[in-house]
Amino acid sequence: MICVGDRGTGVGSRIRGHLRYGGFWKPKNRSHYISVCVTNEHNISQTCGFCFHKITHPVVMANGKLKTINGTFVFVNPECILVKYGRSYQGRDSLFAFLVGLSGLCNILLGTTFPSLNPKRSIGHLDTDFTTFAQTFPYKKQVY
Repeated sequence: MICVGDRGTGVGSRIRGHLRYGGFWKPKNRSHYISVCVTNEHNISQTCGFCFHKITHPVVMANGKLKTINGTFVFVNPECILVKYGRSYQGRDSLFAFLVGLSGLCNILLGTTFPSLNPKRSIGHLDTDFTTFAQTFPYKKQVY
């Protein structure tokens, strides 16, 4: 099983699946050999995968100006497990790969997305679907 993000595949665009920043040919080609799960990448670049809070880019002072470092992220939530263990800086690619896999796994097992990664979630909406599925998942019977 491989999980692939949907950004750059033309999903939801006016050109309907045609080549856009790489296209859909890689997941389509891989689906001949293994199962492919295309996951939604909404908010992946702005969310911590361990506490699901916002993350920021680190900023340094260079020649009297503030400069943003785009290759890494800083986790600022003091309750996050990464901040508690002194690993508050993480690389962009490893974080994105982790979140795409986590989003795909949640889609496969629970049939719904994480509330912080859901593009259809409203701000005041309680995430009852996700909570219900997550609470009942350990008690589901195996179907063979």
